Amino acid sequence: MRACAVMSLLLAFVPLPVPASATDLAGLMDELIPKLLAEHGVPGAAVAAVSAGHQVVAKGYGYADRDRKIPADATITGFATASPAKTFTAAAVLQLVHEGRLDLDRDVNSYLTAFQIPNTFPGRPITLRHLLTHTAGFESNVLGTSWPDPADVEPLASAGQHGLPERVRPFDDRGLLAGGHRAFERSPVTLHLWLLYAGLVAFLAALVGMPVAALVRRLRGRPARHRLAWWLAWLTSGLVTVFVYGLAATIVIAPTDAILVGSPLLIGALPASSTAFVLTAGLVVCTTVAWWKGWWGLPGRISFTAYTAAGVAFMTIAYLYNMVGGGVRLTIRLAQADAQSIIAPICGAAASKSPASSTMPKRLTE
Repeated sequence: MRACAVMSLLLAFVPLPVPASATDLAGLMDELIPKLLAEHGVPGAAVAAVSAGHQVVAKGYGYADRDRKIPADATITGFATASPAKTFTAAAVLQLVHEGRLDLDRDVNSYLTAFQIPNTFPGRPITLRHLLTHTAGFESNVLGTSWPDPADVEPLASAGQHGLPERVRPFDDRGLLAGGHRAFERSPVTLHLWLLYAGLVAFLAALVGMPVAALVRRLRGRPARHRLAWWLAWLTSGLVTVFVYGLAATIVIAPTDAILVGSPLLIGALPASSTAFVLTAGLVVCTTVAWWKGWWGLPGRISFTAYTAAGVAFMTIAYLYNMVGGGVRLTIRLAQADAQSIIAPICGAAASKSPASSTMPKRLTE
C-alpha cells in the first residue's frame, strides 16, 4: 500500500511532454510507467489521464496480485489513494482560492453548514491554511475512522457532528504553538522508545516480583507496611500489561485495518491504559507521602520511586501518542453508530405506515 502511494506521487509530478493525441499519450505511458515500476520496486499500478474533466486514457501496468500473476486492470483493480489524496484536495482548494471562492485565512465555520467546530480557543479560529498545513491543533486519533464495507461509510456531515476530534492546541498563522514553540517540535522518537521500554520493564518486574516479595515477607513473618501502595503499583502494572498485549496483538494481526476500522481487542485494551493513567497519579501521591512520612526503609523508598518514575514516563508517552482515553471515546462513538443502525430501520418501518411519511424531512446528510 505504501509503495502504491509513493507511485501515485511519482506519477503526479513526473514532467511529461504534451502528446499530440490519446494514442501518443498511451504510447508515452507504455514507455514510462514500466520503467518507474521497475525502478521503485512497485508490483503494479493503474494510471489514468484526465483532460477537461474527461478521461482520455486509462491503463493497468504490472500485477494486481504478483503471486497469482493477476494483471492490474485500470477498470477493476482498486488502488487506495490514502494520503496522496491530500495533495489532490489541496490543489482543488487552491484552485477555488485562485477563483476567489475561498479564503485561506477565513474562519472555516463560515463555510460549514451541517455542523460547526467548537470555539475551543476564542480568538484563534481554524482556517483553511491551518487545515492544509496540519496546524489546526486537533488531537491525533485515527481509531475507528474507517469502515470495512463502503456501504457503511458515514456521510461527512454526520461524521463531523458525531466524531469531530477535540482541538487540543492552537497554532498561529506561522505554524507556531501558542507558547511560541514550533509545530511538532518534540524530543527524538528514540527517546520516546527508551522511556516506553523503561516503563514496560518496571511494570513487568512489578507484576511478577511484587506478589513474590509479598509472599516471602509473609512466610518470614515480616509483612510489608503500607501494603495499599504496593498493591496499587501491582494493579497499575496489570492494567498496562493488558493494554500492551492488546496493542501488540492488534499490530501483529492487522495493523492498518484494525486501527482504522476499530479492533475490538484494541478498543478493550485502551480503557485499561486510561485507568492505569489515573492510578499512576496515585503512585505519585504515594511516593511523595513515602518520603514525607518515612515509609519503609531507604531501599524500599528508592525502589518505589524508581518504579513510579518509570511508570510516569511510560504513561506520558502513551498520552502524547493518544493511547490514553481514545478507546473510551471510540467505544461511545461505535455504540452510537450501532444504536442508529438499530433505530433507523424501526423508524423507517413506522414512517412507511404513517400517512404523513411523504412529508417527513430527509436526513441532512442526504
